[in-house]
Amino acid sequence: MDDRTYDVVLSDAWKCNVHRIIFTTGYVAAIHNTAFLDRSTILSSLAKADGFPALDPKFQTNLPNLYVTARTAEFDFDPFFFGCTVGCTVAATIVGGAVVR
Repeated sequence: MDDRTYDVVLSDAWKCNVHRIIFTTGYVAAIHNTAFLDRSTILSSLAKADGFPALDPKFQTNLPNLYVTARTAEFDFDPFFFGCTVGCTVAATIVGGAVVR
């Protein structure tokens, strides 16, 4: 297992330390096929609808501290806005605010 972490500094100077940074684009939601999500601890408990994870208004799944944005959030959020890079800053602000609280 890789124990490296990454210091992330956002455009508003907010800083955090993370284990992984994941960028994804251009796929059909099939959350059950997401290899980095453990089947026994995450995927089996994750609430889904038509292959998409079910999200609350802050992009959080039914599993605490698991947030999903971009194309995979299309079922619960506007696909024309949040499904592309235009919605990234809004999604990042919402998720960031939820995580900080």
